[in-house]
Amino acid sequence: MSVQSSREFWRAIHPPVEKPTLRILSHGGGVQTSTLLFMAERGEIDRPDAAIMGDGGNEPQAVYDYLAYASERTRIPVYLYNNANILEHIRRSKGLPDGKQLMALPYYLADGGRMMRTCTNTVKIEAVTKQVRQLLGLTKGQRVPLNTRVEVMIGISTDEKSRAGGFPAERWQSVRYPLLEEEMSFGDCLRWLDDRQYKRAPRSRCIVCPFRSNESWRQLTKAEFEQACEVDDFIREGGTPPRGYQSLPYLHADRVPLRQVDLSRVDLFPEDDCTGSCST
Repeated sequence: MSVQSSREFWRAIHPPVEKPTLRILSHGGGVQTSTLLFMAERGEIDRPDAAIMGDGGNEPQAVYDYLAYASERTRIPVYLYNNANILEHIRRSKGLPDGKQLMALPYYLADGGRMMRTCTNTVKIEAVTKQVRQLLGLTKGQRVPLNTRVEVMIGISTDEKSRAGGFPAERWQSVRYPLLEEEMSFGDCLRWLDDRQYKRAPRSRCIVCPFRSNESWRQLTKAEFEQACEVDDFIREGGTPPRGYQSLPYLHADRVPLRQVDLSRVDLFPEDDCTGSCST
C-alpha cells in the first residue's frame, strides 16, 4: 500500500479532528513515539500541543535518560505523569486487604496460565487522561465541556497494526495513528532516527514487566536486574500467591525463579510485547 493510500485508509477509520481543543501524543517512552515526537518537531506530521508519558515509577534509567534527551530537542512540552506506583501495588498485593484497588501484572502462573493485566490501563492510559484534564484546566470531578475534542496520537507501527483501535478513548477523545498513516514500521522508525542523526530510543517497559525476552532481561543494568529478581522472589514469599491469584506467579516464562533462568539462551520466538500504548 502506498503512503497516500495508507493515509487515506487510516484517516477514513480514524479521521483527524479539525481544530481540536488539544492534540496530544501519548508517549510510550520507546522508539515509535519518540520518532513521532521528532517528526512533529520537524513539521512532518501534525504538531501535538503536548506529549504525555504515564510513569509507574519502574522504567529502566535508560528510558528516563532518553526522555530527557528528547525533551531537549523539541519545543513540544513533554509531561511525565505518575498515576500509580507499580512496586507499591506489588507490595500491597502480598499484604492484608486494605480496601484499595490493586492492578494486575501479566505474571506467568505455575499452573500454566497467565494473569490478565490491568497495569497498562492504570499506569499508562489513565495517566494520559488525567494529565489531559489538567491541561484543559479541569478540577477533579469536573465534567469535560460538551464541545471539547482532544485528539490522541498513538505510536503503533505497521508491524503491530492489529493493535490499532484498542485505546479506550473517552467520548471527548479521538484516536489517531500517524505511523500507520505514513506506512511506517518499527524498522522504518529506527532508520528515520538514524538518517536524521537522533539517538535510538530504548525499548520501553517496566523493569519488572514479564513481557521480556531473554535478550531484554540481559539489557537491564545489574542493579535493575537485581531489583527484578527481588520482586520475583517477593511475589512467591511464604509459598503463597498475591491476593487475587490462585497459583504462584513468576516474572519469566520458564516459571522458575528469575535468578535461575539461563538468560544466555537464544529466543526462539519474537518478544511478547505490551500493547502499543504501553511500550511504543
